[in-house]
Amino acid sequence: VVKGLEPGERCRLLKFVTSCSRAPLLGFKHLQPAFTIHKVVCDTPVWAMFGGQDVERLPSASTCYNTLK
Repeated sequence: VVKGLEPGERCRLLKFVTSCSRAPLLGFKHLQPAFTIHKVVCDTPVWAMFGGQDVERLPSASTCYNTLK
């Protein structure tokens, strides 16, 4: 998913997840802890998602752990 983002969108995602606007000096393999995406279990029924009733769910981030939820 991230590979399909425009450069500006990648910068905003990085800032949202890590609270830093720049990549690590030595590259992402040196990012500690590593960037992760944690899938959150959604208890909204499938029919509600297709009907647009899940609009109150927003992504969140744990910047100390470089995690997108």
